Amino acid sequence: MYYAKGRPGCRRVSALVRMAFILLVTFASLCTAVLADESGEVQELEETEVKAVVETYLQNYARAAMLYEAVDLRTGSVYEPQFVPAWEGEKFWMNGKEVFLTELQKNIQFMEKKAAYYAAVRQMQNIYREDLQLHFTYRSVKIEEYSARVSVRQTALFYYTDSNRQSVYETGYVVDLVKFTGRWLVANVSDGSSFDGTYKKNPDFDLAAAVAEFSAGMEVEAVLTAPYEPDPTAAAARILYNGKNAAAYASTYCRPDEKTSREFYNPRFKSFAGVGGDCMNFASQSMWAGFGGSQTAAAIDGHAVPMDTQGAETWYGRSTAVGTKDSQILNWISCSSFWKYLNGVKNETAGSNHSMENGMYATIITAPQYGSITGVSSEELVGAIAHVSGSGGNYSHAIVLTAATGNQRGEIWYCSHTADESHVKLGDYYFGPIRVYIPRYMRVGTEAKPVIHPEPVAPVLVNFSERVGFQTETPQTRLSVAVQAPDGARTHAALTENAASCLAEFWFTQPGLYRVECTVMTAEGVIQELVYYIRCAEKGIRSSVTDPAIDPEEEVPWLIIGTEEEEVPPETGETVPSESGETQTDDSAASVLPPPTEETDEPLLVPAA
Repeated sequence: MYYAKGRPGCRRVSALVRMAFILLVTFASLCTAVLADESGEVQELEETEVKAVVETYLQNYARAAMLYEAVDLRTGSVYEPQFVPAWEGEKFWMNGKEVFLTELQKNIQFMEKKAAYYAAVRQMQNIYREDLQLHFTYRSVKIEEYSARVSVRQTALFYYTDSNRQSVYETGYVVDLVKFTGRWLVANVSDGSSFDGTYKKNPDFDLAAAVAEFSAGMEVEAVLTAPYEPDPTAAAARILYNGKNAAAYASTYCRPDEKTSREFYNPRFKSFAGVGGDCMNFASQSMWAGFGGSQTAAAIDGHAVPMDTQGAETWYGRSTAVGTKDSQILNWISCSSFWKYLNGVKNETAGSNHSMENGMYATIITAPQYGSITGVSSEELVGAIAHVSGSGGNYSHAIVLTAATGNQRGEIWYCSHTADESHVKLGDYYFGPIRVYIPRYMRVGTEAKPVIHPEPVAPVLVNFSERVGFQTETPQTRLSVAVQAPDGARTHAALTENAASCLAEFWFTQPGLYRVECTVMTAEGVIQELVYYIRCAEKGIRSSVTDPAIDPEEEVPWLIIGTEEEEVPPETGETVPSESGETQTDDSAASVLPPPTEETDEPLLVPAA
């Protein structure tokens, strides 16, 4: 009873002890919270500083390599003049080994030569741009006490001086930094390009020789296979290709700005972005549009003509509807499988180019490294697709050629998916060998051949007008065009009878996709319908260009940045290797430049003990 009841004095002491303990725990928790807040603030400040250093350096590199400005790329890096040679004995840990500061400085010297190289070869091709904007999206920022690694995607928006359409290009960078003398400094920059793969292990490479190699390569002729001679007698059983339609489709369904890009994919097709890459899928969609494919659920789900569903080899896409497996459509979504579809497998199948069955026939051109795409007119290149270098090697990434003013790479534009890029010049980034496919016709038989041939329209600017509608090879009984605006409002734009075309001038007043419905009643009373879309944009298209009209006969000045002791005078020059991308379904690559390098367990840069 005594211990159970306890004495009043003991109970008071116990209560005081408990109260003191609670106060102590509360105080400790508050201190921990304060320290945690302070630690978080410090980490946030460090991250802000690291990002600022990275963005400043990449902006300077872009000014040097894309705008050809004389920018000192040593600024903000371990190669700043005050560190050379005063700190040459300083050591750091990098990727598990001890590295001298002088070795890290070679990384920055490499970036100087890389910028000079790209500036030289781009100017050689008369590639100039303006209104450059850079946007940065961070994938990861990993900071330790004296080192940091940043994975960042840079999206560049600009106008070429000889074009009125805005271009969008993205690059993935991994940037290593060290904290040295109290500052964060850039120690290494990598973008996964083939240029880095070729030259970074040998930063002392001969820049002048590399440029001269590019110059010589530009003169090498392309090889033309599968030539095309129109055959009027076979026209009744063929759908002829309209490259402008393919180019308009590609321009409609690629990213228009720095924002998330995949919302601009055609939602009626399954996307392979993130599951192998969407590049060849997008290229096939564009060719399908060039053959007059109708963008209705019934046509796409049912693999209607001009998709090829017959014979030993087929070529058709996969919609968002169930019922089709990826393994059934490899010729549509894989670069290597599309090549085999056209050319066949040795000793097994003949391939569509060598067959009399229903299927595609295409001219094929192989251009060597640095070489122009010769053998055809520039007009024929519009709407062609190309297999370029990717992470899977040569010809492993697909792009769509959307405009051309000549046959040199600096005169040809492209669009692509994963990486999502719009209206970029081929000669800006792709220097390796290229295989170009120019679809000519699809063999379908007279009964399956559609009547309607849509009029191609690339994206238009809001509050401007464009001609919409379609044509037919022969006069039809009744033809009509209806246009549905993004808000659902429907307009009957044109109606004709006993004619071979139905066209109307239409004003686009809302941003978004306009649905164009084309309808024909034939002499036999058969109704045919075809649907396509036109994108209306609020920005990204301007009314004039500011081509500097560089004389191609003149030598183009370019800069090799010299050492502190010796300035190297400007010389004449040209370009080198291309840049690669992420892997597409099978072996198809999905981007010119890969996304930021995946995080690894490699140690970051840390000061040596």
